[in-house]
Amino acid sequence: MPGNLIFGTTSDGSPNSSERLRINSSGQVLIGTATEATADVKLAVYGSGTTVFKVNNTDDGTATLTLANTGSSNGSISQSNSAMNFSIAGDDKLEISDNVVRVKNGQVYLNKQGAANFIKVGTGQNANNYAYIDFIGDDTYTGYGLRLLRGQGGANTDSMLTHRGTGSLFIKTVETAPIIFTSADTERMRITGTGNVGISTQSPTGKLSVGKVGAYLSNNGITVTNPHSLGLKNGVFVHSESGYNPSASYRAAAFKAVGTTGIAVGVSTDQGSNGLGGTLNYSLNFDGTTNQDGSITANGSFFQDQGGVTNGGQTQDKTITFDARGVFLLLISYSLGTTTSDINRNIYSLGLFVSRSNGATWVPIQQDLNSTQVGNLTISDNSVRGQLRVQKSAGTDNRSCAFRIDVLSSAGVKITVTDT
Repeated sequence: MPGNLIFGTTSDGSPNSSERLRINSSGQVLIGTATEATADVKLAVYGSGTTVFKVNNTDDGTATLTLANTGSSNGSISQSNSAMNFSIAGDDKLEISDNVVRVKNGQVYLNKQGAANFIKVGTGQNANNYAYIDFIGDDTYTGYGLRLLRGQGGANTDSMLTHRGTGSLFIKTVETAPIIFTSADTERMRITGTGNVGISTQSPTGKLSVGKVGAYLSNNGITVTNPHSLGLKNGVFVHSESGYNPSASYRAAAFKAVGTTGIAVGVSTDQGSNGLGGTLNYSLNFDGTTNQDGSITANGSFFQDQGGVTNGGQTQDKTITFDARGVFLLLISYSLGTTTSDINRNIYSLGLFVSRSNGATWVPIQQDLNSTQVGNLTISDNSVRGQLRVQKSAGTDNRSCAFRIDVLSSAGVKITVTDT
């Protein structure tokens, strides 16, 4: 007949004993309980006090509880003076001390199914303190190589991502997903999966698109759009002494280039291989001079002085179109320089321009058309309404030469100069 082996103790002076330990008929050792429902349990310890089960090393060293099986993956829990360690097969995996929980060997997974998985750092704070995560992957920056930090300045403190070392800091998407930057919970800039950058637009059409409505410049370069009230007008930034006024008829466009020599601003009207797209139709130099090629429209006067294009030793062939009615007083000239000898080498013609339905008449008043150094000047009818043809032969002086057209009665007169 199955039976139990029971151990009990009595209080002083009491004839009745109290059960302290039981070995039941199934071989279970039970302390503090008479039954154990789980059949596989060999030792069950029940208690209601602070300490239910205790392993103590009387040598004041490390107390270790070993959990063994028939294989080699024995586990243990050990307590020293400073920390508690959890080990598997003799390899420490987790250490808990007064201020630190340290995973010593292995990885940490959060794999709760059917609900959110998350980590909170600093939850339940009763004062303003730092909260941060440090990433350390080398033996140089042992404090941190990458830090994600929340400051200690209260509810509106700063947050910071800090990278150390001279290696690159990547913000990376693997698939063709955009990277989006927001402030005040509103998108401000994005980099699309194809590499276009958009500021205040979610659909950038060029490498850099700025604005919200419409495109004004080539989508192969910079696209400036026209939100109007935000300081843009007709594709250029506008500013006046009193600031931006979207309803005013006056618009001032400001552009600043930094440098001392060469071209400050260039304009090209076609595509090509150079940095301005192709043919340099117009350029403003840092010294204040301008260069014009091709078809350029000017109001009242035209000036071109470009080395390698308007040299005295080069031939010139220009078509001049006047888009206005009337008879105009004009001065057409090629000038080599400002010294006494240079002035003597200038060629010019001062006269009256009279437009006709099938061309134009040039009536010279005073002129000097011939110069060995600059070349010879010829002005003729181009047989098209309002057009003159201006030609210069090659001279002997190959320095840069200034070509000018000055309309002395310039009100409302537009000049278009085209290389013939």
